Amino acid sequence: MNLLVDFAFKKIFGEKKALLIDFLNVVLQKEEKIEDIEYLQPEQMTKWREDRRAVFDIYCRSTQGERFIIELQIAQQYHFLERLLFYLTFPIQSGIKKGSKNFAMNPLYCVAILDFPFFDDDTYFNHISLIREETKEKVTDKLNIILIELTKFDKQPSELKTLFDQWLYCFKHLGTLDSRPAELTDRAFEVLFETAEKNNLTPEEMGTYKKSVLEYDDVQDAMSFNRYAGLKKGLEQGIEQGIEQGLMKGKWEMITLGLQEGVPIELLAKMSNISPELIRMNVVMQNDNSLNSNKTP
Repeated sequence: MNLLVDFAFKKIFGEKKALLIDFLNVVLQKEEKIEDIEYLQPEQMTKWREDRRAVFDIYCRSTQGERFIIELQIAQQYHFLERLLFYLTFPIQSGIKKGSKNFAMNPLYCVAILDFPFFDDDTYFNHISLIREETKEKVTDKLNIILIELTKFDKQPSELKTLFDQWLYCFKHLGTLDSRPAELTDRAFEVLFETAEKNNLTPEEMGTYKKSVLEYDDVQDAMSFNRYAGLKKGLEQGIEQGIEQGLMKGKWEMITLGLQEGVPIELLAKMSNISPELIRMNVVMQNDNSLNSNKTP
């Protein structure tokens, strides 16, 4: 199964705790590893408006009390980061008892796997937290957003030196692989490939998976079209600007030659559709530049 398909993602990480634990430990790289997790209700309601809710892809809590929201996002979305911040407000609220004055809380993590570029650089792992602007030091470890940008990851099997890179390779290529690459030796990947076998699905699950694949393909087609349309529009605008710049350059070259031959400025203005005042101003500027360049230091 393709890990970027909604059904496959939720089935594999929502049913195989060992795989989710391994992935989170690899991503977080904390000294104190996650030993076990408890799946929590993914649908959350606000306490102040009944019609406002959030539905997480996967929501869980570790035995240490940390809570994790894991999101798979295929399509680009306006205000996506703000959406993740909104998501974090739910575990914050639920972690504080009504009427309590104790605001101590365990760390919260929102881990988002993105199939599109988010930041304008080559970094594909981004850890966002609260810092003090003056010193750039982290002020708390309680709020964390982790963005993993898959489109920036392009390593081949021979280049997969870390477990993190191996996990990202699986996210990108699992659906197209016939067998597990020799570089993926960790037990977690053996379990992953076994779990992802479509032969293990029931007929009903297979139908749901195929529907989910179609939805994924539709999103990919729409994004490809939008990228193509944006590139096409940019190219057309660039060509148009280039033509305009070329025409203007040609006009000024014609004016320069005309002035050298003694053609009246008024006639040159009519021929070029450039005002006489602008031509005279350009002549003055060229004369000033010529004088300045001839001065001896």
